[in-house]
Amino acid sequence: MRVSIVGIAGEELLHLELEPGTRVQELQERISAATGAPPRSQRLIAPGALLLPAEATLAETGSSECAELSLVLTFEVVDYRVMQGCIFKKPGQDPTGTRVLKLTRDVGMKIATTGRTWMGPAGGTWVECDPASRKPGWMLVDGYCCGMLGPLLERVDPDEEEPLVLKVRNPRNESEFLDVCLKPTQLVLHARHWISWRFPGMKPDKIVIVRERWNDPGKPFKPADSPSTSDLRDDVRIAEACDGNGTELKYIYMGDIVEDLTTE
Repeated sequence: MRVSIVGIAGEELLHLELEPGTRVQELQERISAATGAPPRSQRLIAPGALLLPAEATLAETGSSECAELSLVLTFEVVDYRVMQGCIFKKPGQDPTGTRVLKLTRDVGMKIATTGRTWMGPAGGTWVECDPASRKPGWMLVDGYCCGMLGPLLERVDPDEEEPLVLKVRNPRNESEFLDVCLKPTQLVLHARHWISWRFPGMKPDKIVIVRERWNDPGKPFKPADSPSTSDLRDDVRIAEACDGNGTELKYIYMGDIVEDLTTE
């Protein structure tokens, strides 16, 4: 199929022969190579003011055999990272709306946004979803507004190191794990706080990160009574405290699990 790219004022910029299965993202990369416009600042609009999602194919967007698409250069997309396995989203373009959806998302997942933020009446920060990547809406950044500790979303620095998603064991159920997202250069001190946020009620000063841990033969894992001789200091980097992405971050809990942990 033949695709013509025109500017917002109607000027012709580019003509391309593409397969119907070509993704819009690939087209944006071709436009970038020809014009220098960063892919993440491009918005491609089909006749009828249809904004083309980056992950869709040209066929899925309903583009004709001789499609003409308008190129609009807007903001550079800002990624946010999911930190606690869920997001709270206000659907639509108006952040003052009262409808809020709780959606499950993988820890470490990146979500594209416009970078625009709005401060809610309760003091929480909301960030606008990138309409080219997903349905319009605003996502809550802070957890305290919905009764959760720690941030729900974290802004991604394009030049930052890739974080590690690590598993931490539920002290009340030895077969259940939750994920925490930490950068390799962050410290054991940060890990202690994240574990306490993921399991509300646990006291950070009672959490001890360890390299190894063992149990009595035949007995289930219990963080409160698992002996260890490999305690890690607070200034040890996360990269040195685990075996890599997707592995378990081991710890023992020196407090009272039954008394300290809140009921979900």
